[in-house]
Amino acid sequence: MSAALRTGQRFGAGHLIDILRGKATEKVQQFGHDALPTFGAGAELDDAGWRSVFRQLLAAGLLHADAQAYGALRLMDAARPVLKGEAILSLRKQAKRGRGQKSAPAGRRSDAGAALAEADAPLFEALRAWRADLAREQGVPAYVILHDKSLRELVLRRPASPAGLLDVPGIGQAKVERYGEALLKLLA
Repeated sequence: MSAALRTGQRFGAGHLIDILRGKATEKVQQFGHDALPTFGAGAELDDAGWRSVFRQLLAAGLLHADAQAYGALRLMDAARPVLKGEAILSLRKQAKRGRGQKSAPAGRRSDAGAALAEADAPLFEALRAWRADLAREQGVPAYVILHDKSLRELVLRRPASPAGLLDVPGIGQAKVERYGEALLKLLA
């Protein structure tokens, strides 16, 4: 978040990752970002690790990807206490794949979990449409809002309260605060 702030909130995740990892690319040098205190500060994480961090910051509402500014990452008001050290931020560590282990084929990736009953399909599609609309409004990929696996779990569990939403994998307090009311209306 500091790298986004120090670069004027004008750049996307790729450029910020180059800065954090200490990559002196032509673009980093052109803007003098190799002289920033954040240059190389995150060299211990690889690109995939930093992408995971940015996805989590977007999902937590600390950053916003500005679609009108070509995906420039902008700090939200909620980021201020974290940057000042007044609030603690916990992030998931990205799981590492073992040697030779491959991810699921693209067509099956969203099938993580049991198939839904035919009667549940309309609710699942309604949740996907709601998520797509939100993603368009926020200028982020749909999975930043909620993963398909979380949508499936919502359909299977049909929680009726904010506390019930917290029991669904992929939904934490921040998502309940942001989307809970809309989700509960869709599920009712």
